[in-house]
Amino acid sequence: MTHRVPPDVPAPLKDVEPRLVEWLKDMRRAVFGIMRGDVNQQAAAILTLTPGATTTTLSEHRISGQTVLLLQPLTANAAAALATTWMSVPTKGAVVINHANSAQVDRSFLAIITG
Repeated sequence: MTHRVPPDVPAPLKDVEPRLVEWLKDMRRAVFGIMRGDVNQQAAAILTLTPGATTTTLSEHRISGQTVLLLQPLTANAAAALATTWMSVPTKGAVVINHANSAQVDRSFLAIITG
């Protein structure tokens, strides 16, 4: 009995340039990592809004233009500040958080940086 190989099956990897084979292996590892929930560019930081100001800058080397910043309030004052808190477009290494001016010193958040 003979088995026919469908025409869309690629040639054996031994016939492919070695650099391409390594790249494909890297991509396979990356995809499997993503499927397991491993995502690069995640960080967590404690962020306290600057008292007496309307902006606070969060500097972190992993921040880029594609960063998403999630804020989890750690205090009651931080929870109340969420309604008037928003982020400007992130730049390489920093994002500006806009917020209402307040003298409260405990508007603290857990900041999750991803992307």
